[in-house]
Amino acid sequence: MLVAVLAAPAMAAEQGVGASVTVTEYISCTITDNGAGGLNFGSLDPGTTDEPEADQDGAGAVTIVVSADTNVDCDIEVKATDFTYSTYTIAITDAKYGITSTLGSATAFAAADTYYTLDTSTAGAAKTVDVWHWLSIPGGQEAGSYSSTFTYQVSKS
Repeated sequence: MLVAVLAAPAMAAEQGVGASVTVTEYISCTITDNGAGGLNFGSLDPGTTDEPEADQDGAGAVTIVVSADTNVDCDIEVKATDFTYSTYTIAITDAKYGITSTLGSATAFAAADTYYTLDTSTAGAAKTVDVWHWLSIPGGQEAGSYSSTFTYQVSKS
């Protein structure tokens, strides 16, 4: 006697369901002052030209690192205000910036409160930029403690 048992597979029911996600633009960076709190040009005499920021010894005055998890191409930028003391001003056009320690490759600020591109970064790749600064003091400049604000940013290209 032959007994055969035949099992029939159950038919699965299937249906696709759509899914969606929006990935937001993401910029991750660190901006580090390499000195003892702010940019420091020291005590300078009128007529001094292209004096380097005091703490940029071996590295720039400021280091900007764009993280590899940044998912957009970026511009790495700097802007600065005029140096002021009482009613006196040292124009920011007397200051220079660069991404190497070579003064000859530095660029003078053309105007206050305007962003200037230091470098660029590519989405998905880490980027480190050291920023160097120099300052000249015009002849006959009034004595005093002048201050300015330098601002750095990383923004989508």
